Amino acid sequence: MRKKLLALSVIIVLISAIAGYWVFRQIFKHNTAFTGVSKVVFIDQSMEVDALTAILEADSIIQNTHSFEITCTIKRFSKFTKPGRYEIKRGASNQQIVNMFRIGNQSPVKVRFGAEKSLEQLAGKLGKILRPDSIEFLMAIRNLTADPELALNE
Repeated sequence: MRKKLLALSVIIVLISAIAGYWVFRQIFKHNTAFTGVSKVVFIDQSMEVDALTAILEADSIIQNTHSFEITCTIKRFSKFTKPGRYEIKRGASNQQIVNMFRIGNQSPVKVRFGAEKSLEQLAGKLGKILRPDSIEFLMAIRNLTADPELALNE
């Protein structure tokens, strides 16, 4: 009886160790599919993890979507609410990618302008670099110049 109990406990410990190693590998293994140094992804505000996974898979950023979803489940990451520009480096693990999205660790966008001669050209350049459309930028700039409290000329 003791031998059976000992054998059963050894089997349980062995199965637990294998399962633990499998979960560890799912979270900490490299899961990037691109060959460059990094890849940039833009995230909209109203996005669930399923939509985020679809974007990462469509842009060939992650190799294994199943392990990414497992990591999201383990880390209780179900709803994504921080929009922005995220840079994923080659060789990043699922944990690094999920943590970056959870805390909103966005990469900065460098914008340099000065040669634009009109508001339309400025709005067009900003629309190419940043997420909002050039028309939205143009409307915002015109609203700033029309408001006497926010007068830019004074």
